[in-house]
Amino acid sequence: MPIKNILLINTNVARPPVSPVGLEYVGEALVGDGVATRVLDLSFENDWTEALRKEFKNGEPLAVGLSVRNTDDCSSASKRSFLPWICDVVNEIRKLTSAYIILGGAGFQENYS
Repeated sequence: MPIKNILLINTNVARPPVSPVGLEYVGEALVGDGVATRVLDLSFENDWTEALRKEFKNGEPLAVGLSVRNTDDCSSASKRSFLPWICDVVNEIRKLTSAYIILGGAGFQENYS
């Protein structure tokens, strides 16, 4: 039986790819504490659903952490929201596992105004 571990996923698929620095910090802290940690960077996957299915064949994680860098494309012309995409990713993960799903990242900043 595989060891329970943490799966960290970079959900930012915008181009050009941006390194998920926050996710890397979390992963490094987990590894430093002896937690088995896997990382899946969806920015380098052609078929994200297949990439998720393949990753979950590597064993059931204890938790899945999703990095949400932005909630939209910050363009007044396109006004594209990434939240439907994030919902699709979460729904697909939920089909593949009953593990805890944790969302975080720059897209979750507090509004103090």
